[in-house]
Amino acid sequence: MVAAGARVTFVVDVPEGDPVLRWYDGAIGDPGPRTITVTADGSHTEFRESQPAGSWKGQMLSLEPWAGTRITIELATMALPDRGPATQEPADRGVGVFGSPEVSSPPTSQPAPDILVYLVDALRADRIGAWGHGAARTPNLDRLARDGATFSRVISPSCWTKPAVVTLMTGIHPTTHGVGTNSGLDLLPAGVPVLQHRFATAGWRTGSFTANPLASNLSNLDRGFDAAYLPRFWEGNIGAFLHPTAGQLHDSLLDWIAEAPDRPFFAYVHTLEVHQNAMPSNAGDGTQNPQAYDRAVSHADTLLGSLLEQLEDQGRLDNLVIVFVSDHGESLGEHGILGHGQSLYQTEIHIPLILWSPTHIPAGRHDAPVGLADIGPTLLELSGLAPLAGAQGSSLVPELRGKVNAMHQVVASSHQGFTFFPGIPEQHSLIDSGGRKIMQIQGLGEFSFDLGRDAGEQAPTPVVEDDVRAELEAWLAGQRASRKQFELEYGTAAPEPVIDAADLESLRSLGYIP
Repeated sequence: MVAAGARVTFVVDVPEGDPVLRWYDGAIGDPGPRTITVTADGSHTEFRESQPAGSWKGQMLSLEPWAGTRITIELATMALPDRGPATQEPADRGVGVFGSPEVSSPPTSQPAPDILVYLVDALRADRIGAWGHGAARTPNLDRLARDGATFSRVISPSCWTKPAVVTLMTGIHPTTHGVGTNSGLDLLPAGVPVLQHRFATAGWRTGSFTANPLASNLSNLDRGFDAAYLPRFWEGNIGAFLHPTAGQLHDSLLDWIAEAPDRPFFAYVHTLEVHQNAMPSNAGDGTQNPQAYDRAVSHADTLLGSLLEQLEDQGRLDNLVIVFVSDHGESLGEHGILGHGQSLYQTEIHIPLILWSPTHIPAGRHDAPVGLADIGPTLLELSGLAPLAGAQGSSLVPELRGKVNAMHQVVASSHQGFTFFPGIPEQHSLIDSGGRKIMQIQGLGEFSFDLGRDAGEQAPTPVVEDDVRAELEAWLAGQRASRKQFELEYGTAAPEPVIDAADLESLRSLGYIP
């Protein structure tokens, strides 16, 4: 922030090629025009930009005349004159805002891939046509699955958003990172490496477009993004359910991409249409049921298809990697449960995963058991970047290339007792590549299922001392050790954030608080 009449300067070695200066410009109050001045060899070149108060717009300035030289860049806010003798009042001294100034030059080698992680909240895999749901109306997802790499046995690490999305962005399991273990409002410790920061430091533009605050500022997951469009960004322009629509997220995403068409991007989009499946547009009486859920899924599919068309119109599909995924599933009356955050039955943890790219990913179906912790390592390897420190997931690139990865023979999930709904016991589960599943539920004991024969988990079998149970015990022991190491290195989950009215209403609209 630069107050009226103030300035900041920094020295830059301008790269060769066609370098540009990019920044975001805005104002609080009325500080006067903002200027950018380039000084080189004693000469000054001034450019003036001025956005109205409250605006926030990406700007770009060519530095081609100074390619290969050292320059000084000055960001300044010009002071307004006094209003004059008629009022004898000083001008409104506002503050100019310059966000994320950077100098870059387009790469001369093979361009880095654009990456879009698109998450539909509360979407269970078995309600999509490509996963065998005969009544589904999901043509866009089905086409994406047919042309991309589809993973049929993807298990969320948890049955609700907060711990699951933290795992997605860190590659660390909830039983290690602990976010959401004791509170719905605790934060990921600031020192934990996150996926978006790795891409940002490697030269990608990074943007977060989330309708659910639990996947952004209420988990400290807005950290590391160049631009984080939190739910409150759309305040005053949202519907009765108090969250931005997928269409609004898409519009902001497309505008953001268009600001720098020559730069690779890493974008995270998190929609809520399926989470809010009981809204009147899906369920006339406002109650949750399978038909209303399917209508919400179909609506989400239509909106995704529209986004893909617009990306194609912008010419951004050829070098794009799409990760389509969910954070958890949704119970629709099975086992006497409605909603999520309550159990580790497949209805709440079996989620879709599609990796799609016409350039970087071969089409095919993959049946290895995998989880959200594997997505970050996969994207980093595809992009030629090093894995995140402490990540517990494993890249899916070997599977994409037809190889068997020993790391993807089992996948685990946990619900550690905390939820916005009281009385839910701590639970852990593990599934192996043969479809055998074991569940531990605190106070109720252990249950075993053969998912190949009993996909609905209606007939538990006695738990025996076999390799699946041994795998779960070994995994839990490893997680306890990892948790201790995590706390030594990063501390426990940070103190709860201060919740403003917008966040409070958003959580209430999602059913997390009364």
